[in-house]
Amino acid sequence: MATDNPAFVLDERGNLPSGRIRQQFVTSAAHKDIIDDETQPLLCGFGSWTPRWLQSLHNTKLLLTFLSFCAVVQGMVVNGLVPVSITTLEKRFNLNSTQSGLFSAFYDVAVVLALIPVCHWGNKGHKGRWIGWGMVIMAVGSFVITSPQFISGPYDGGQKVSDVCVKDGEEVTCTYGGSSLHYYLLILMLGQLFNGFGASPLYTLGISYIDESVSQQASPVYLGVYLAASTVGPALGFLVGGVLLKVWGDIGKSDWHDLQISGTSDPRWYGAWWMAFLVTGVGAVLCAIPVLGYANELPGAKEHRAKDIDQTNHSLTKSAFGDNLKDLPRSFWILTTNPTFLALTVMQTAEAFLMHGFITFVPKLFENLFTFTASKASFITGAIVVPMAFLGTIIGGIALRAFHLHCGQAIRLALIFNIISAAFCLIFLTQCPDVPFAGVTSPYTNSSVLDGTNLSNGCNQNCGCIERYEPVCNKQLYMTYYSPCHAGCTTRVNSANGSEHQMWTDCTCANSLAESRSVDLSSFDHQVVSGLCETTCGGVLLFMIVFSLLVLATFCSAMPIQQAVLRVVPFQQRTMSLGYGWLFMRCFGSIPGAVFFGMAIDNTCILWKTDCGEKQTCLRYSSHDLSFAIFAFAIGLKTLIVLSLAIAYWFYRPPADSSEVDAAQITARIKPEDSKPQIISSQRG
Repeated sequence: MATDNPAFVLDERGNLPSGRIRQQFVTSAAHKDIIDDETQPLLCGFGSWTPRWLQSLHNTKLLLTFLSFCAVVQGMVVNGLVPVSITTLEKRFNLNSTQSGLFSAFYDVAVVLALIPVCHWGNKGHKGRWIGWGMVIMAVGSFVITSPQFISGPYDGGQKVSDVCVKDGEEVTCTYGGSSLHYYLLILMLGQLFNGFGASPLYTLGISYIDESVSQQASPVYLGVYLAASTVGPALGFLVGGVLLKVWGDIGKSDWHDLQISGTSDPRWYGAWWMAFLVTGVGAVLCAIPVLGYANELPGAKEHRAKDIDQTNHSLTKSAFGDNLKDLPRSFWILTTNPTFLALTVMQTAEAFLMHGFITFVPKLFENLFTFTASKASFITGAIVVPMAFLGTIIGGIALRAFHLHCGQAIRLALIFNIISAAFCLIFLTQCPDVPFAGVTSPYTNSSVLDGTNLSNGCNQNCGCIERYEPVCNKQLYMTYYSPCHAGCTTRVNSANGSEHQMWTDCTCANSLAESRSVDLSSFDHQVVSGLCETTCGGVLLFMIVFSLLVLATFCSAMPIQQAVLRVVPFQQRTMSLGYGWLFMRCFGSIPGAVFFGMAIDNTCILWKTDCGEKQTCLRYSSHDLSFAIFAFAIGLKTLIVLSLAIAYWFYRPPADSSEVDAAQITARIKPEDSKPQIISSQRG
């Protein structure tokens, strides 16, 4: 194949030649947009396979596209599918919220273990290969997480005995076997470890990889797109996960009809949580392939680096960290003794504590506050959190670019957004009343007194009921019962074809409550239907609107904070500063955040599923206690975030040898010949 340079021809595979002829190609003016340096050609390819046509893909815009796909897969798994699957995993493997929070937090445990090695050796190595192979490891994590579905026994849903009241029924022998399911928690946590190890290069090396490849003026837009793309993943996770939760998850092992489960609205329904993890495993491998083909440094990176505006905090030394591990303690000391960087790190840590707790349990909160099904809670979470997070990230990036905000102004903008979001946290004080639940939140009759949780009453004491959770509702009385047996029902009614709700009649407990309320029994509906009574709370719409604004204001500060962290340290220290920041965010934010949120939620439980006296998973929570616990966490952490940003803004000082001027003024002072290379103009967004 002929080329513009007659001194050589490409070989039969389309690769560039080697030796002296290759150097002639390197210095050819016609190929300055492909190769940036005469001595170190920047080529796109795999090993020695670097065909000419492939070099047209070697630009920052396409790198941003492929890295964004990686972020989508990571976000779909960690911030989408895991939260969606929490209640289903608790149900399937008898986990409480503390244990499910530990499962979620193990992702961040792996990130902590991998951060320092990734930032140290990854910063000196090939960033694209670190990110690409990390995605392959994430694929392994997704496959490991699905394995309990295939190696565990069939799901029984607790359906082993008659579901109606049998007077003087036979006593059921207690044979506890639930603890064996807890071993699958270890497998789930192992999968999260793989996910954390694989994703650790994505938001450290990935951010610095993009930032060092574009101009400082274009960086907010590029990183804004990158971080916004990361919100698409959770959207897909919530939506796809919500759809799959409507599919029976024990395919080939059990039949939900045989288990007498009425349908997706039945609290015992087991959805196909594991299917989407198989898809993301394959997707992670596909995303890794193009990223592995990029060079360690893109064409034009050196020119951008030479024109960067120095916004380093004046009190932070500009000396390099060094290339040896023995320099890490010194670099750690340099960063942590700088008040601006330290305050920003504290702010991000508090934000991580709050956000990770919320992202893990938001679907579960909606399920219990508003009696939504798991599928509906997932859809609503995705419809609110993801669009608001995407829009907020974009708004923050556009504000930085449009108003040419320097580092100090970016911190001030983030402070304003977080004050607004703290005010919106008051919405958590609004609460829906607990759904009336006989023996749990309400007495069985108006004349009886509720003294703690007690499912036994004179109306069902001779029924021989076991603690098998199958809630039913008498809609006329607006009362939920633990099961048809606990409602004193003696007869099952065949439901109409296509109806998800099963019915029972001749329920003595419902009749007793009707009599105590002086209801005319001739017009009384003696039947109960499967499922919880729906909440009558009228503040759901207001809650969703204000919650949406809270999420929007929170994510509007994401890009200003990201830019501030990148600008308060010298260029050569950016990757390490990101690594240290993420280390603190994980150790003191994300990891304890999910676990402490889980513990707080468990403390609001008013009805536990038990087996032979052993607590397993929570069935119902107190709406009042749950709302107050979430409000206490939100307002406390938001106050810490606002104080940290105020301290960062107070202590920030621009470099002593330069004043903070906007990017437009700096660009105006660049000579025309300085921006001659074509690659610079083609990569600016």
